[in-house]
Amino acid sequence: MFLLAGGDFAGNLNDNRNTITPITDLQGSVFARFSRDAHRLTVTGRYWGEYDDEGAIADLQTIDEHFTVDVNYNVSLMEDKLGVNVSVFNLFDNLAPRAQTDLNYDPYTHSPFGRMIKVGLTYNL
Repeated sequence: MFLLAGGDFAGNLNDNRNTITPITDLQGSVFARFSRDAHRLTVTGRYWGEYDDEGAIADLQTIDEHFTVDVNYNVSLMEDKLGVNVSVFNLFDNLAPRAQTDLNYDPYTHSPFGRMIKVGLTYNL
């Protein structure tokens, strides 16, 4: 069993000091949804505040804040028999902030992928 000394672990990468995953001081998301007839559009903004890596070299001791926007569009066609979905994740292609880890980014908090597009079709018999 692992016991950790008490303390405030928020706002730190927590990579070398303990077994706690990274915790940003400020993190949140907001979305707007529009729906009309067979059309639905959702736009989601996600934010992660900056946080510290005390064990890093000087240039990487602060991991920068990060903001992404995701867009999802759905439409129902042919009297709700056919559905089309188009999603764009990380619309503005913002790269994950650099961190002094094996992967050069924080894999617990950020995604290494830039913009991703997903298209889906559904058909109900």
